[in-house]
Amino acid sequence: MKKLIFSISLMLIFATAFAAGAQNYEIIEGINSYFTGEYEMAEETFYQILDEEISSTEKYTVYSYLIKSKLRNRKISTAEDLITELDELGYNNAEVYWLLAEQYLNLDGRYDNAQFDLAKEYIEKARDLGFYGFDQQKGHAQAELGLNNYQAVKDILEPLRDQLSRPSSFGALARAYKELDDTGNAINLYERLIVLEPDNAGAHLDLGNLYIDQGNYDEAIEVLEIGLDRSPEVNSLKFALGRAYKASGEYDSAIDQFNQVINRNRYNYEAHYQLGLIYYAQGEIDKAVESLDSAIRYNNEYVTAYLKLGEIYLAEDNHYRAVSYFSNAVEINPDYALSYYYLGKAYFELEMYQVAQAELVKALRRQPDLGRASELLDEIDEIISGMEEDELEDDFEGEVDVNIE
Repeated sequence: MKKLIFSISLMLIFATAFAAGAQNYEIIEGINSYFTGEYEMAEETFYQILDEEISSTEKYTVYSYLIKSKLRNRKISTAEDLITELDELGYNNAEVYWLLAEQYLNLDGRYDNAQFDLAKEYIEKARDLGFYGFDQQKGHAQAELGLNNYQAVKDILEPLRDQLSRPSSFGALARAYKELDDTGNAINLYERLIVLEPDNAGAHLDLGNLYIDQGNYDEAIEVLEIGLDRSPEVNSLKFALGRAYKASGEYDSAIDQFNQVINRNRYNYEAHYQLGLIYYAQGEIDKAVESLDSAIRYNNEYVTAYLKLGEIYLAEDNHYRAVSYFSNAVEINPDYALSYYYLGKAYFELEMYQVAQAELVKALRRQPDLGRASELLDEIDEIISGMEEDELEDDFEGEVDVNIE
């Protein structure tokens, strides 16, 4: 159909060209080269025409097709320069802005990555010039998604929701709702996306994680198992399934999934951490410590693992070791209130009340609504109020900073 429309258009141009002279034939020749995919030839023809005296209308046509040829040849920088020249001549071609934006969106994967900021800029220029149809709106949403502007994605795509048919558009809107904490809409869209694209591992993963966050573990397990049946090599699906099994209390199945993750990638510190939590829940302290130590080995800034190890040692009355892990957590992330709370709790159990008090104050400065820190601080204040000054002197002379290997 496109070829027929072009052929008719070309015939009309030829019909009017008899009265216009040789230059029109050259323009037609260049356009014909463009539509037949001979972009280098089209470029050469259009440059030759621009060296001649031509009318403003002809100049607009030549520039437009020259820009399109450049974009087809992926000469983006030159195309941008030509668009600027066309603008300076007083012409604004909205379509070429969109075609340039398409290149920056990298929809066909020709480049290493997309440049969403530039894509957004050129789409908005096309929109301001009145070129903003269905495809342009979807492209705009894709650019906003790449820039993590989730509200903008929702605002663009929600009015088009019933017209969407491509998985990428459903995925963009679903992701926006997910990031905006609108779980109901996100789940609905991911379910529709999976119907459209059954082998989409990412959709199964996101939907499964949403069900986990909802506490709907049976649904999560079902979705993730289906995803793994279709994409058995995707480690992130195995990790999410392990989380779902763990949350539902199916520890043996969870352990199996996390071990599969580690077998494929032993550096996956989160899988080691999850195993540590399961072993601790099962009362297997040595295994828990071993797994948590592995998590820290593969990510020595994993604060959550340091805190869990500190908790374990605190529960085992190994206060020196607990203080060391909590201190490491504070050093890694000085803005995390929970680390100060646990450090204060360890000092409290060591009866170093003033030191504990100082750490809990630091915790509350960073997170004023940390209730357990407030409660423990009140308890310490009450203890200190009944103590003599000489009793407050710290008598803890042991080395606290145990070396953690």
